[in-house]
Amino acid sequence: MSGCASGTFGNKNNEGRIVYSIEYDDAEMDALSRSMLPTEAEYYFSGNKSSLTLSSTGNLFKFSMITNNEKKIVIQELKIMSRKLKAVFNDRDIFYYQDHPGYTILETEYLDTIAGYIGDVSLIIFDDIDSREFPIVYTDEIDIESPNWHTLYKSIPSVLLQYKYMQFGKVFKMRAKSIEFFDVNETRFNADLNYMDITPEDFISELKKLADNI
Repeated sequence: MSGCASGTFGNKNNEGRIVYSIEYDDAEMDALSRSMLPTEAEYYFSGNKSSLTLSSTGNLFKFSMITNNEKKIVIQELKIMSRKLKAVFNDRDIFYYQDHPGYTILETEYLDTIAGYIGDVSLIIFDDIDSREFPIVYTDEIDIESPNWHTLYKSIPSVLLQYKYMQFGKVFKMRAKSIEFFDVNETRFNADLNYMDITPEDFISELKKLADNI
């Protein structure tokens, strides 16, 4: 059972923001490419809605993912220079277009403290000869129902404090660095009307092109 290591934040723990640091596990990535990649991500949450946003250095590109856990809808937005694209993924699309190897999640009896929270630890092992086990940490002290339904961590019902993600050959390591509770403006979970609507297939194609050029 996970818990807060730094005292209680009160009863309202279903609205706020988590800031994650991002590291990249790619020994072949050159220094210039690495310097262009985002170093942190902001995750806003309120009830059954959430949004995750990360931007590159110099704002060359920006990626956002807006999730409605009740309706099982994910809106993904991508800004590359002046191009602004978005697509709506349903609960079938979101898994169809995920690009990662097979994996196994193993529960452990260990705990870890991240961003002032004691979290349960499991290990994820990807079906890759070069992939090592990686500890994922999660807490039930943040009240979001099924926060991971749209990810490879869908079997974990709690909010992730540390996790590893693979997409288009890139490996992201995410670790919470701060957690705050406050009223979140509902506009955080609205799609940007200035972004052009495209199909999920075309959106994934644009993401892959971006990943290939980094």
